[in-house]
Amino acid sequence: MRPIAILTAAALIAATLAVPVLAQQGQPENRRTQMLPPGNQSAQQPHLISLDFAGGTLDDLVDALKAASPVRPVNIIYSTEAAEIEIPPFEVADAELGSTLQSLAYSSAGSPVTLGAGRMVRWQIHMVGDGVYAVQFDNTPQYISTPRGQMLLGQSLHSTVVHSITELTTGSGAMSADDVLSAIQAALAIEGADDETKISFHEETGLIFARVTPDQGSVIEQTLLNLRRSVEATQRGMREASDREAKEVHTQNLQSQVVMLTAQNKKLQSRIAHLETLLRSRLNGEDSVPENPLGDDQPGSD
Repeated sequence: MRPIAILTAAALIAATLAVPVLAQQGQPENRRTQMLPPGNQSAQQPHLISLDFAGGTLDDLVDALKAASPVRPVNIIYSTEAAEIEIPPFEVADAELGSTLQSLAYSSAGSPVTLGAGRMVRWQIHMVGDGVYAVQFDNTPQYISTPRGQMLLGQSLHSTVVHSITELTTGSGAMSADDVLSAIQAALAIEGADDETKISFHEETGLIFARVTPDQGSVIEQTLLNLRRSVEATQRGMREASDREAKEVHTQNLQSQVVMLTAQNKKLQSRIAHLETLLRSRLNGEDSVPENPLGDDQPGSD
């Protein structure tokens, strides 16, 4: 019976040892956590933060993150150039630090950073170690689609366009140069002018020089086109009024000529009648001469 007791004890020991092994196999994701020393367990927990950031530079954000995480350190490595990156306002609650930082970089992808010599790049953030993040710049040339075609990111969309307004400011129905410039400025105010938008008028040549975006340039062209239509409409109205006045004068002249010719015709008919009477008297051998109602015939003439 003794050997049986020994085997039974060995079996119990084996069964006891097998229990944690089976538990580890059934939950492999917990094995590493269970094997870690107690002092390192906090490092494996998500670094959660709650923050209401009002917006500012990357420097301001790092200060705010440190204040919002007094227990666990915030380690972000960045250059002096990156310190002035503008971060938009945001608010998070119990959000993982790394995901929050990467989301900020992703959401700012459409707002490139201007570095030295006007170089514009996008910025990214990566985890480079356990709880350590680094801000890096993407120096790969980035292109965007514009009405003028593909343009390098950061390249100014503004270009200089030239328009002549001489036909608007000279001749009948002309506008003043001030009125034309005022109309253009009003149109650009609606379109949205920026600090780079500029307009200059060269009075001696009647030329307008404008530093504008393609959309602003289109607005200027539409404005000038409609001003030309307005001037043409004014000129057309003036021509029509002039034509009407000329027709009225011509009609009055015709009426005057009709009156004059009618009077002349009446006088001629009276003279013809007198001459016919004089002719009959001569043919009848009469010596007397009928009185000339016009008073312009001498007796015995003709």
